[in-house]
Amino acid sequence: MSRWIPTTWSDRRICVITGAFVGLVALVRLLLPGPVGLADQGDAHQLMCQVGVRADLPWNGSTSAYLTLGWNAYRWTGDGCGAAGTGETYHSTQLTLLRAAKVISPVFGPDHALDLRALAVVCSAALGVLAGLITYLLPGRRRWRVVAVGALVVVVLDCGVAGFFTSGYAEPAALLGVLAVAITALAVLRHRQASARSLVALASAGAFTLLAKTDLVGLLPLVVAALVWRPAVSPTASRRARRSPLAARRLGIGLAVGLTLLTSWYVASQPTRLGDVDRHHQVFDTILPLGGQPSHDLAWFGLDPSSANDADRSQGGDPAVVDTPADREVHPTVGWGRIWTFYLVHPERLAELGTKGMDAAATYRLGSYLSSYPADSGAPAHRYERRLALMAPFYGLMGWLPPLLPLLLLAVVALAVRLVRRPGEALAQAPALVAAGLALGALATFWTALLTHGLVETTRHLLVSDVLLTWSVPLLAVAYVASRRSASATVAQVERAVREPVRVVVDEPGAFDDELMTRFLAGGGDRNEPGPRFPWWSRGGRRSEGPRAAHLDGPAGPLSSPRPPHAPAPPAPLPPAPSPVPVAEPVAEPVPAPVQVIDWLLSASDDDFLVALRRRTSAATDPTPPTTIHEPGDRR
Repeated sequence: MSRWIPTTWSDRRICVITGAFVGLVALVRLLLPGPVGLADQGDAHQLMCQVGVRADLPWNGSTSAYLTLGWNAYRWTGDGCGAAGTGETYHSTQLTLLRAAKVISPVFGPDHALDLRALAVVCSAALGVLAGLITYLLPGRRRWRVVAVGALVVVVLDCGVAGFFTSGYAEPAALLGVLAVAITALAVLRHRQASARSLVALASAGAFTLLAKTDLVGLLPLVVAALVWRPAVSPTASRRARRSPLAARRLGIGLAVGLTLLTSWYVASQPTRLGDVDRHHQVFDTILPLGGQPSHDLAWFGLDPSSANDADRSQGGDPAVVDTPADREVHPTVGWGRIWTFYLVHPERLAELGTKGMDAAATYRLGSYLSSYPADSGAPAHRYERRLALMAPFYGLMGWLPPLLPLLLLAVVALAVRLVRRPGEALAQAPALVAAGLALGALATFWTALLTHGLVETTRHLLVSDVLLTWSVPLLAVAYVASRRSASATVAQVERAVREPVRVVVDEPGAFDDELMTRFLAGGGDRNEPGPRFPWWSRGGRRSEGPRAAHLDGPAGPLSSPRPPHAPAPPAPLPPAPSPVPVAEPVAEPVPAPVQVIDWLLSASDDDFLVALRRRTSAATDPTPPTTIHEPGDRR
């Protein structure tokens, strides 16, 4: 097992303690000294009614004026429940969290069927479990893993994000689901070959996340790529399955196809009324205000130019627009293909939409139109919480100069790619791949939200995109530290290993045919000779039909011809000893450390290889037994 994976009870105890501490801190953050959350502006009803509750309003006024903690049991009939009062069911995995909260709501009293403080408990417990798992899976020293997990948790406990965990919106399922996807992706990518359990876990986490909100559909290509990135070959698989890259990824491909079909059904099954509202927002609240020529834009869509008076009027906020001739004309005439074609034909309008979106993403906090406090807290109406602005300096800088957001995204992706291409362990490269995926996911969710909802409640719709981009930074830092430690550790192991007589067992013919490799392991040759690079096919660790062996049994022993798979190893003749140092018999069991040495040798650059070569010292004075080293494809 790799040295990066926690194996001792002390390491596992740190993971448990970290998870419990994070859950407790999140619970205190949401409930003490008084509960905080996010009031309902109308969207919470379409989820809460499906668990059989309705808001208990002890005051007169809008539901957005104060946070409604208590929801009474109610049996909805007709068109009262559903999206925009149409009776169409709004699907979301957030219902799973709401039903769990309804089960434990009696702890807070029998007055209400669902108390949002119970939802805060459920979300805090889930966040603690996920924090413990990611502490276990991240590479590096324990203190750096704990620091990285703390940075991830700080993002969601900030005042701009934490309120959603005590609300009826779908953002809690989206945020917890994205974190679960990152954790399961680490489990898949930390080895050269993925296990079936890790692939199933990744597909399950991806399904939970993609079915939380339609804005997260943009993450589907990234989850699919993670499912098929690593091969998953069973030990009992046939020889053909081991050789074929497509057959080795059969499980991942099957899970990816199933996840794609499930996501397609989810998008198609969403209420049509929500699609009508979004298209209205795109035309009258986004395209027309951005263009400055509403009559010309309406004529392009084939609509009545006299409807320009309805521009910049939200259908959700102004009920008078719902039944206007313009609204009834948009639904059958303007489809999504027509809207997206407009942006392709008018790229300047798309660029302006992206600029407005960057401004909203850099704002990151919703403002004051939704309250964070209940009515009995003594806070004024529409008061937004600002008591724990942990990310305020970061987003303050981004708000001052919004183009820093895309620059940060490009920097994270570029550095992650560089770390992935650097030779090292797959376990050290896994957080770099996940960091790049989170950054690209932020870009995907950014444009998905803008091209569906337009410029209506943009800050709330771009919240997940902000969190994804912010989470990619600590994961990239973990990958950098782990990569540096892995490189320094392998160099030190090479310096120790080159002093010993070596017996090399390979599974692929020609894996060590490189002349420089032969002379280096044999102990001969000029130290300063650069030599050729290792061939690309020697780095993949492919397995052949049977094991083949080659022997280097002395300071200058050449490679011998391969022996049959089942023939006993012939005793290697000893060459004339250049020194009185005796040579011991080969050991029977492989030593774990030299396996990593060969991993490093097969992937090291010329400079790293020559550094290790020049540092080689003379033969040891004590008798040293030869070491059996297995090629990376062989883990026996």
